[in-house]
Amino acid sequence: MEASPEQQGVVQAETVFAVFRNRPSQASEVHSVGRYLDELVRTPEGLRLQSRRCILDGDTVLNSLIYPL
Repeated sequence: MEASPEQQGVVQAETVFAVFRNRPSQASEVHSVGRYLDELVRTPEGLRLQSRRCILDGDTVLNSLIYPL
């Protein structure tokens, strides 16, 4: 039987996010929403990010995606 990620010293985390675009004299608009699926590994120095997946929950992203999420 294979050990679970937690037994291998890996912590799995999920974080939701929303990014809004604000422009002077205009209403705010939703740029994107989604979630991060992270895997963190325990090291002697503390937790370190092993992997991150960004999953967008919408089907469109305004304009071109030139801003890192």
